[in-house]
Amino acid sequence: MTQTIDRRKSITRVYRPSRRLPVKRRMIRGIVAGLLPALLLGGCGSARLVASPRADGSGAVPATAVVGYGREIREQFVIDPRTGETTGSASASWTLENAGLDESQRWTVRSTETDSQSGKTAVLATSGQVVGPYGTVFLAWSRSVKATDPDGPVRLFVFEPPLIWFPGSVEPGRVFEARTKLTERDPRDESRVVLTGKAIRRVAIVDQDSAGWPFGERTGRAVAAEMRIKVGPAIAVRRRTILIEPDGLSGDEFVEFTVRVLGIPVKRERTLYRNME
Repeated sequence: MTQTIDRRKSITRVYRPSRRLPVKRRMIRGIVAGLLPALLLGGCGSARLVASPRADGSGAVPATAVVGYGREIREQFVIDPRTGETTGSASASWTLENAGLDESQRWTVRSTETDSQSGKTAVLATSGQVVGPYGTVFLAWSRSVKATDPDGPVRLFVFEPPLIWFPGSVEPGRVFEARTKLTERDPRDESRVVLTGKAIRRVAIVDQDSAGWPFGERTGRAVAAEMRIKVGPAIAVRRRTILIEPDGLSGDEFVEFTVRVLGIPVKRERTLYRNME
């Protein structure tokens, strides 16, 4: 069963208005550059997200329990699931920008990752998220570097209207779905549109009996959150499966990431993020 919720249409923008390029130039740039930014937002090439068929008596999961607003900096080990080896560490922090005049809260979310061999720390992404009435979380923009090119340029993605990142609560037995348009902007001139595309967000509760359960024999349940991006001939999917701990907060995360061009897989990555003690 798929539950579609309308997007909120009135969120103050945190960027300058767009200036559309001529259609022909947009098409050319979209085809040539489409794959590159999609790599950043990619995810798993697994089957379509399906909610757990049973609620297991645990009820809904509130969005705020998953996203972590108001916590101190969260630190995790980065583990290669193929070998079980720790390859580094990751951290995420949340900064409240303002309480808002419309009962909303605006947060800047910053994530970093440190390589265990080189000791170098890189900022993976900075995003603007809004918690609106009833706890619904919206993604307004994301400023990131390419995952495959640490020395590459920062890329700014704007979602118009803002994409529902998490519904106020994730209901058992249902797949939440939201859609919106995205544009890539030039970070030096945010009015300049580089390319356009589409974004689909799906969220559901899964458990150890669900296909593709990534935590081995560990029992319990998790929230699977999938981001699907289509730009030009490329489709990228990034799926985060987030364990829900007994205290109701988020725990370890498994991230699957793939990119397909004209239906042909060109990239696949898997990473396990394990909470530090």
